[in-house]
Amino acid sequence: MTVSTVYASVDTNVTGQSTVYATARDTGSYTEDLEADSIGQAGPFGPGNGYCMEEFFNFDTTGIPDADVISAVELAMYGSTDASTTNFKLLAAVYDYGASITTADYRNQAALQALTPIAEFDTAPAGWSTAGYNVFTELSGGLVAAINKTGNTRLVMWSDRHEAGTEATGSEYIGFWSSAEAQAGERRPRLTITHAAASSMSDPMGMSGFFGT
Repeated sequence: MTVSTVYASVDTNVTGQSTVYATARDTGSYTEDLEADSIGQAGPFGPGNGYCMEEFFNFDTTGIPDADVISAVELAMYGSTDASTTNFKLLAAVYDYGASITTADYRNQAALQALTPIAEFDTAPAGWSTAGYNVFTELSGGLVAAINKTGNTRLVMWSDRHEAGTEATGSEYIGFWSSAEAQAGERRPRLTITHAAASSMSDPMGMSGFFGT
C-alpha cells in the first residue's frame, strides 16, 4: 500500500465584488493568485463593496498508477486567516475549468446549487486553524471517486452561505496558504491519497494460495 501526497499546482481565486449582494453573488469580477487566498463572503454590501470568494484548484494526479485501487483520500489546507466571525461550511466539488481560470468560471448561486459536494469543512466546531492543516470531511466517498489517475483532479470550493444566497453583514471567510506562497513545499493545499495494486487490495495479507486456493 502506498500513500502519495499531491500538492496543488494551481489555486486561483475568483471574486464577485459589488455594493449589491445579488450582483456579487452571481457575477465574477476578477481573479487573483495570491500567497494567501480567501474563500467565503465579506460584507456589508452598500454603500461599500462586499465580496463573494470562490477558489479553483488543480492537482496533478497522474502519478497514481491507473491500475491501482484508491482506498482513501484526504483533502487539507493550511490556514492563514480565520475571519469566520459568522460560521459557515466550506464545500468542495469537482469542476473542470478548462484551459485557464477566468471570471467566466465563477459559479453563481444556481450553478453552486447544481454541484455535488464531495468534501466539507465546518468552521463552527473548532474554527479554522492557522497553526496547521485543516482536514476536510469526505462526503459519500466523493474524494476517492474524484481522483483522475490519468490526468488532473480539479476542484472548486465555496461557502454554503454563498450557495444559500445568505447576504453577509460582516466577515465570514477563511484564508489559506496557496501554491504561490514562499513556503509552498510546506503549506500548499494537498491531497493525501492511499492506493495499492488491485491484487494486493484483494489479498492484503498475501494469503493467496496458502491454503491451496
